Amino acid sequence: AARTMDELTLEAGSKLQVNSALSTGNVKILAGKDGSTSSLKLDNSITPQSVELIKTLDPTQWHFMSFPTAVTVSEITKADGSSLGTLGTDWFIKYYDGEKRANDANTNGSNWKNFTGPTLEANKGYIFTLKIGSPDTDVKFPLNSAAVATQTAKNIAVQANTGSAAVSNHGWNLVGNPFLRNFNANSAERTFDLYMPN
Repeated sequence: AARTMDELTLEAGSKLQVNSALSTGNVKILAGKDGSTSSLKLDNSITPQSVELIKTLDPTQWHFMSFPTAVTVSEITKADGSSLGTLGTDWFIKYYDGEKRANDANTNGSNWKNFTGPTLEANKGYIFTLKIGSPDTDVKFPLNSAAVATQTAKNIAVQANTGSAAVSNHGWNLVGNPFLRNFNANSAERTFDLYMPN
């Protein structure tokens, strides 16, 4: 028989996999600042109305993260729904510029670039931090619940990033997934270097 829950919270380091249908309201997936995260296998058995990844950010560290769905930057808030402040002043998102590395082999400044766009791409890796002096903060990343609930095995396309620098500088991408999933990578093709950020 199908079961229903109003809200479901998964503590960091926990795991949930259901064997019969479960409908929920909001699902909160907690991730600690030490990199621990919970694992939620969302498939046809679990139907959430909304899904939030809540990650504790430590302002003395950069936190590697990626998401199984696109994330609207303007919807990222503190866990209580209040503002994080101004992006680029109070909190920061960066991405790795593999195209730049392919062309200048780590010269001419850092390959880490400030992200200022409206939407974070699914499966692409980013790094996050808060302004130095801020307290540890629980940050809420709203995820597309329909897309999360219908996740299936898939290939993730990445940029080849070939350029004028030596081939060892080609193909650098930062990719990952906040859930405990497997990735298959063919390193012989040198199309990307794989990071598991969470």
